[in-house]
Amino acid sequence: EAVVEDVARLKDRHFAEHIPPTPKKDFPAKKCRVCFRRGIRRETQMYCPDCPSKPGLCV
Repeated sequence: EAVVEDVARLKDRHFAEHIPPTPKKDFPAKKCRVCFRRGIRRETQMYCPDCPSKPGLCV
């Protein structure tokens, strides 16, 4: 599964969108995938809806 996502991530482009609100969270956030892998803790309200795991992305 991780290999499929890496191939999709390298092949395609990201078009970040806001994470839609849920009944429990007005401003939902995710960990930024790039920052998290570099050891930096950063939450973002943007994500890539076209990627298989819908990762959070800093814009």
